[in-house]
Order: sequence, then C-alpha cells, then structure tokens
Amino acid sequence: PLLNFPEISMWGLYPWGGWGATALPERITRFWRQTGDKLSGGFLYSEGLFEDINKVIVAQLYFWGDRDPDETLREYAIYELGMADAAPFLELVHTLEKTHTAVATAGMCDLGDVARTYELACEIDEALPQWAKRCFRWRQIFLRAVLDSRRYPACFARFGKMRVDDEDWKALLREDEVCIEAFRELVGIYHSVDDFEEDPYHRRVRPLLS
Repeated sequence: PLLNFPEISMWGLYPWGGWGATALPERITRFWRQTGDKLSGGFLYSEGLFEDINKVIVAQLYFWGDRDPDETLREYAIYELGMADAAPFLELVHTLEKTHTAVATAGMCDLGDVARTYELACEIDEALPQWAKRCFRWRQIFLRAVLDSRRYPACFARFGKMRVDDEDWKALLREDEVCIEAFRELVGIYHSVDDFEEDPYHRRVRPLLS
C-alpha cells in the first residue's frame, strides 16, 4: 500500500489563489483512476482556502474510491450552499475547469465559455439564500467567474493570448475597478497581508493588487 501527496493547488494558474476558487474535479478524478488502486490514502498538499472543492473531491475519493465527481459536487452545492437544484453549479464548476485547463495547456480559451461561466455565477448568486451568498466558499467561486470574465477578453484583445505573467496582468487590470474590488475582497477572504517582503512565497497566492 502507498500513501500519496496530491497537488491540488498550483497547477496551471499563477498566482495560485489570486484569481479566486480553483476547482479541478475532472483532473483530480482522472489521476485517481490511474493510481487509486495502488493507494491507501494520503495527505493533501493545500495552499489555502481557494481549493476547497479540490479538498472535498480528493477526500471523497480516499474514502469511497472511484466516485463520480458530480456526485461530490452535487452534495457540496446542497450542503455548503443550500442549493435545491445543483445542476447550474455543476455546469459552472466544469466550465471553470474547462477554461482553466485550456489556458494552462494552450494559452487560449473559448470566450463563449468564459461568458457562460459568468452568466451561471450571476444566476446562482441571485437564487442563493442570503447566508450562502456571503460565505467564503461561494464568494471565491463567484469572484473567480467575475475575474475570468473580465481578464481573458481584455488579455486576448491586448496580447492575442490569455496566458501572461503577473506584471502584464497588473498593467492590464490596474484600471479595472471591478477587478480591483474583486481582488480586495479575496485579500479579505484569505486574510492576506500587504507586506510580503519577508515571505518570498506570499506573492504566489496573494491577489494582484500591488
């Protein structure tokens, strides 16, 4: 029997938590199907709150084996967000992952998918109970949809691609008040500090404000 140390935080995104929630259920489940029969559990490599969904997906796989990630997402939507109908949430998470994967592997994504993600996030937000609207689990998902919907079209228009370094992102978004407010809210959710000079790793997670 083996124990593993799955990387659920950093793949394909920088800063890792700086754009809101990172949810990769299909990627995680695919790796599990390649290795799960050799494993007897493990320890999650977590960098923060932003991969909350990934933690739940992996934990369910450890306990239940080859489990459909949609079942886990459905339970997450019902239990953590009080949703009666989880279908829009599943579509939202899968479309976020589709965009994330496309940019990570090809430097491009479908702007139609980006627009659909934002549309779904707004529809879900409108229907959620008040307590769920305010919880960090939902807010970081919603803010990810907001940020993707603004940064990817702007980045493609400026650079002809959608994967650039953090200095280019800062230059592109520093005048976008919607993005700046989203970053400020994420800083609050993560309890990030402004001064990270003593910690060279801090900027790898903190939203791009300075």
